[in-house]
Amino acid sequence: MATLADGQFEIDGYVFGGVWDGLKIDKVDFPEMSWDTQDFDNMFDVGMLMGQDRLRSGEITFELRTDTYSIDDAKGVVNSFAHKWLKSGSRSPRDMSILRYRIGNRTMRVYGRGRKFKHGLDGWSLGGASPVLCTFQMQTPFFFADDFRSQRLTYMPEVTGGLIHPLKDPLTAKGTQATSVNSALEDVGGDAPTPIVIRFYGPTASAVMKGDGWSVAYNAPIPAGGWVQIDTRFGYATCYDNTGRIVNGNLGWSTNLTKARVAPPTELLYYTGVDPTNTSY
Repeated sequence: MATLADGQFEIDGYVFGGVWDGLKIDKVDFPEMSWDTQDFDNMFDVGMLMGQDRLRSGEITFELRTDTYSIDDAKGVVNSFAHKWLKSGSRSPRDMSILRYRIGNRTMRVYGRGRKFKHGLDGWSLGGASPVLCTFQMQTPFFFADDFRSQRLTYMPEVTGGLIHPLKDPLTAKGTQATSVNSALEDVGGDAPTPIVIRFYGPTASAVMKGDGWSVAYNAPIPAGGWVQIDTRFGYATCYDNTGRIVNGNLGWSTNLTKARVAPPTELLYYTGVDPTNTSY
């Protein structure tokens, strides 16, 4: 992915909107945030009965124009951009585009698909300027920071203890706790729950990651040098190993990837597994 300058956008590797880019931005309209509601009139009293509210995903609208030295150059810019925006050919249900942009000193990203694309063939002018109108349908109403944060939870071996004979005075008793659970308080940031990507490194078996109200369990053993990644991001929700195989069938029955979210400002995460070498994480 490219390092964006202020005002630049990128969709699946194609950068536009910058000073030296062949496609300039005249206007960007971000969607207004609205709710899908289930409100209805109260049949037994005045007012409304409020139902379940859900944020609605919107569309980002772009008004663009080519900025090249010739009509032929402009046509090449439009064709390259249309190929990325429309993703020629069929799109599977999990096929998502990433739209990145930079405003000020922050780079953000949204997930979704390029939808409308309108280019007037009669709009060419001398010098190769031509208008382009397109929309991007957001898959989720949330905007995400582009920088990923990571937290490593190493395996914590079981703690054992007891009394050693012969006993000597003074005798002090201390409790011991047997546990193979490690935890970390993660600084989430932002203002909405965010999906996570979990990677278990072997050797381990029965690996589990837990958060507040959710858990992700992988039941199959992971050998030394191997790993399994569980991606809970919108539009992905999949599990695969280091060989590229999809291994969703090895997830625990109580695993719900759509609920695996970490909420701001902080969340306590737990990792546990069966690892006699104490080297997994």
